[in-house]
Amino acid sequence: MKRAYVWLRNRLVGRFFEDSDGVIRFEYGPHATAPISLSLPLDGSWHADAPDSFLDGLRSW
Repeated sequence: MKRAYVWLRNRLVGRFFEDSDGVIRFEYGPHATAPISLSLPLDGSWHADAPDSFLDGLRSW
């Protein structure tokens, strides 16, 4: 399983992970106080493909 952790000021904010079906997912950690992106709101109400799209945006840099 692939994983990528999101840290801000030495606090774990969340993690991206690939599930057993190969789908990229994201979950916020308990110390998250603000979303990392408008496409990934804190309440988890994003589209299923939003985490993968977010990472694709980072890869294009």
